Amino acid sequence: VCLVGLGKSDAAGGDGDDAADFIARKILNGRLWENEEKKKPWDKSVTDLDYEILLVSQFTLHGQFKGNRPTFHQSLPPGEAKVAYENLVSLLRSRYKPERVKDGVFGAMMRV
Repeated sequence: VCLVGLGKSDAAGGDGDDAADFIARKILNGRLWENEEKKKPWDKSVTDLDYEILLVSQFTLHGQFKGNRPTFHQSLPPGEAKVAYENLVSLLRSRYKPERVKDGVFGAMMRV
């Protein structure tokens, strides 16, 4: 599960292609799992292990407190965030196995 929070800094200087490329590379190539054969921690990536990826948009990752109330001014506005999120999903599907990249409904209320 990857919680994706896209902020204004991710889109700075244009359409955010550099940020999307960086995020996609880290999701696909980040060595987060143990190599069980070698007993080596932090050695295997999503692609090494053929894992699925579930992307969940989460604007609150850019939240900050102003006094006692949260503010989300650093998050991308919904329209821009939806486009950037969909671009990231498409980029990951183009670089990995498309059927292994899942995403939630953008802007949906999560009830857990």
